[in-house]
Amino acid sequence: MKQEKLNKDTYAFTFDTLEGFETSVYVIEKKERIYIVDTFCGPDAMMPIIEAFPTMNTKEVVVINTHFHWDHIWGNCAFENNKIVSHRLCKQWVKDQWKKQIVENGTYQMGNVQMVLPNITFEDRLEWDDRILLFHSPGHTTDSISVFDQETGLLIVGDNLEMPLIYVEAWDLDAYIATLKIYTSLNPKEMTASHTLHIERYCLEETIAYLEALKKGSSIIFKDVVKQKIHMSNLNNLRTSRN
Repeated sequence: MKQEKLNKDTYAFTFDTLEGFETSVYVIEKKERIYIVDTFCGPDAMMPIIEAFPTMNTKEVVVINTHFHWDHIWGNCAFENNKIVSHRLCKQWVKDQWKKQIVENGTYQMGNVQMVLPNITFEDRLEWDDRILLFHSPGHTTDSISVFDQETGLLIVGDNLEMPLIYVEAWDLDAYIATLKIYTSLNPKEMTASHTLHIERYCLEETIAYLEALKKGSSIIFKDVVKQKIHMSNLNNLRTSRN
């Protein structure tokens, strides 16, 4: 695990446990609260992060699940006595998909993983007095949410942006494009994602263009082998969703 300070309040803890997918958990420490954005693959992954912030003993801890996928929620059980926040759909899908995700990806569990559901949910947006804003941002999945620190200008986008190319698993492309245009309108000072630590503005622009091309049914061929492989997976998901 690597630790990096992104700004005066925010730290990234990046794991290389998943082959080909570096995954970051973000911690934002404010005056009265500590926000933990996603909980990776289990309680053992969370222990070093908890130990790095002794102020968790005195400040309110708020855990945020950006969406329901296993590599974002399996560490919730390290925080079962804290507030865990997600979109309403995320809570439903964590419960509905729990057994399936364990069967398919259980080898990646880090520690004794137990199902701990979000205990606070919302529909559109949720904001705290320290200017942390959560908002529904459907894209990678329909339940996806994003985190915007209005004080520092940091936008955490979950899996909605990724390099070299996004994985599209929910096929409301209009909603996905609308989400990315909201990101643009926020004019963040910095963007970061779950599987790409530093997101440049050009990535946002290229992703909008890619989704627009998918929506039109344009022929897309990438010279980069990895990008082409992801693109073919996205096309397969699209065909499956339409059948």
